[in-house]
Amino acid sequence: MKPISLSLVLFTLLLSSCQSHSPRSSLPKVSVQLWSVRTPLTEDFDNTIAQLAKLGFQGVELAGYFGPYEDDPSGFLALLAKHKLVISSAHVSTTDLSTQNINATIEKYRRLGVDTLILPSDKRSDDAENITRFIDELNRIHGQLTDAGMRFGFHNHDREFTQYKQHTFWDEIAQNTDPAFILQLDIGWVNRAGLQPSEMIKKYSGRMQLAHFKAKLNAPSSDKRPIIGEDDLNWNSILRDSIRYGGIEWLVVEQEEYPDNLTPLASVALSKRGVDNAIAAIRQNGHHSRD
Repeated sequence: MKPISLSLVLFTLLLSSCQSHSPRSSLPKVSVQLWSVRTPLTEDFDNTIAQLAKLGFQGVELAGYFGPYEDDPSGFLALLAKHKLVISSAHVSTTDLSTQNINATIEKYRRLGVDTLILPSDKRSDDAENITRFIDELNRIHGQLTDAGMRFGFHNHDREFTQYKQHTFWDEIAQNTDPAFILQLDIGWVNRAGLQPSEMIKKYSGRMQLAHFKAKLNAPSSDKRPIIGEDDLNWNSILRDSIRYGGIEWLVVEQEEYPDNLTPLASVALSKRGVDNAIAAIRQNGHHSRD
């Protein structure tokens, strides 16, 4: 066997050092939560999807709106493919995930190629008398979906950040679910709760594979609007920390408010522009987007 040269050892150590200091993740892909445009979807489903694609979105997060494709998954997928869109994830209800319905729900979303389901809300999530049973149910669902080759998570509102025991309801959920259970942090609701988004991202590092980027003002302000980039948050910093600590794969734009009589699509377009600006700033500082 030939002896290993000193120069080869030094080269290997240098390469290892460079790799260890490389960014932990590339830039996330950008999706839009279809709840944001629920009214336009009911008026002209196909055209609304086309308009979202023109804004530069790479994916959509489902919210139970399928329009004329309710019983035509192949037609829905063909529509998305036509506009070079994919499904990043899907919001599904507690009823969809009940013991009676979960198998049908799994089959429905498998046909659509969806591998990540998120529970968007549940009244038990900030109920001291029911939080333990709720977490037990989350763990039951997570186990079933994991066995089916799917991922599962929960999406917050501001109410989960109210005090419970020595921490918050969100902490209780996070600490009593599997590390693979996704914490879909909604940045807007974190802000409304009066908390710092970056602190929450770092607190549960690696569990924010999908995040909702939403502008929701902490307090009314005459010179701010609930539009990403026009609100009171530093989105460049939030995106950087989402990449560095959160493990973000998909950045999901959600627009709940339409200020100054803007249409839903116009509001989404402005927030998408704010996201694009944050992505450009991060890219300029050395991060590279995914293929």
